[in-house]
Amino acid sequence: MNMGTYTMRVRWLLCLAAITLLPAGAAAAEFAAKPSVTRSGDEVQISFAAREARDATVTIEDARGAVVRHLASGVLGRGAPPPFRAGSLTQTVVWDGTDDAGRKVDVARCTVRVGLGLGARFDRILGWRGEAVAAVCGLTVDGTGRLYVLSSAYKKPTRICVLDRRGRYLRSIMPYPPGLAAEKVKHLGLLELADGRSVPIVRNPISFAFYPDAYGSVPAGGLGAQTMTLAGDRLVFSNAWNFKYAAKGSARRLLVLGTDGSVPANYLGPVITGKRSPGFLHLAAAPDGKGVYAAGVGDGGYKVTRPHHAVYRVALDSPGPARAYLGDPGTPGRGEKHFNDPRGVAVDRHGNLYVADNANDRVVVFDPAGRYLGQAAVDKPGPLALHQRTDEIYALSGAKAFPAQATRLLKLSAVVGADGQWVGGGETVDSLKWDYSRLAFAVDGTADPTVVWVGCWLSKTGRFLYRMEEAGGKFGKLRPVLPPGRRRSCTAASWRWTGAGRRSTRRPSAGPATGGARASGPASTGGPAR
Repeated sequence: MNMGTYTMRVRWLLCLAAITLLPAGAAAAEFAAKPSVTRSGDEVQISFAAREARDATVTIEDARGAVVRHLASGVLGRGAPPPFRAGSLTQTVVWDGTDDAGRKVDVARCTVRVGLGLGARFDRILGWRGEAVAAVCGLTVDGTGRLYVLSSAYKKPTRICVLDRRGRYLRSIMPYPPGLAAEKVKHLGLLELADGRSVPIVRNPISFAFYPDAYGSVPAGGLGAQTMTLAGDRLVFSNAWNFKYAAKGSARRLLVLGTDGSVPANYLGPVITGKRSPGFLHLAAAPDGKGVYAAGVGDGGYKVTRPHHAVYRVALDSPGPARAYLGDPGTPGRGEKHFNDPRGVAVDRHGNLYVADNANDRVVVFDPAGRYLGQAAVDKPGPLALHQRTDEIYALSGAKAFPAQATRLLKLSAVVGADGQWVGGGETVDSLKWDYSRLAFAVDGTADPTVVWVGCWLSKTGRFLYRMEEAGGKFGKLRPVLPPGRRRSCTAASWRWTGAGRRSTRRPSAGPATGGARASGPASTGGPAR
């Protein structure tokens, strides 16, 4: 559009409001005079006219399409805010060639954008990403490769989010999704407000928690490191064992959530021992899907001083306490019926139970009825995971001081055949040096390539979740899920003014356009003012 000596590129929008600011049934906005731009030196004059009083906005974009100056915005007509002229549908706005901070910009490389009949639609969150979790204390993978990430930190709310197998954020289930019906979360305990809304009760203000028992308040972190498990459509994890300040915790117990974020009647699941038993609790779903196996707890204060030498089994719908399924909690031993400080547990696709017998340097395997099948020698095994299709064993191994107690991640060959019967094996296929900050891992063997997920409780870079693809059955390179710099925990919502028509060549908005135009003129002798 040529306006005398100087020209400047103009974009204008003619559209319906994405979030309407007008009465229902209002007609589409129309320009009575299309936007035009003239320039005199560093001063740029933008003129346009509307057929009726509508919301309008004028912004200046740089060559990359980023807004550098929010010039004017408001509803035209009687109460139009400055710099719009009140009481008029014909407007002329002057831009002095500076950005929002008052700094001079290259006017010749800028674009004027004029929008009419605009509304607000959600654009993005600033300083936050769905997968930008805090300290990771638990991981598990479902049958479709979706990863469930449990994160909990000192004076921070506990959170569970779901990622796809590429590490892309899908949803959060703790706190529950905002669109979930109140009926599905009523067992959380809600307050009914006078306007009919239901809001959760803050159970612990220090941790900003409204889920009972789903917080810890010791400086070392929130909930302890653990192995979560999925029992059908229920996610099972455990509460903390050490508390401080005003936090009040119950006996060591299981917590149960629906995989959609729903809170079942048995959210406060069965107690394990009836005491605040310390230890990194490791869980595996029983073959019937109605209960879980548990190991890794003991007696003591902040640390385990007397481990329980047993694997527990408990039904999720029972109040507990759990009963010793294998071994004797108070008596260490060897052989087919005893353990010495058992830790990790896992169940394969045949229903066989694997137990990391730490102080006996072995992984022991039992059939679904609890009968001994065999054992594989592993140095100080801890948390376990199994490949979903091959039954290969993954174990943290090696003695180290609290809390990690592991120096390597091992991959071992399968010890059972296609029929689930013992065939021997358990040789080391690969080994990866392990860092003390890594307390959780999970294996996704639901598809190729096999993916190993690693969660950290400490991070100097703000990266708490890593992903590793296997190649040729061997471990690959650990890579952070998040790009650098995405480490802030505070959040702020950003709203971009836009309409149903085309917003820009870089960010098209949703919805059909009702009209639009773009015009540009030749560069003048004074410079390429477009």
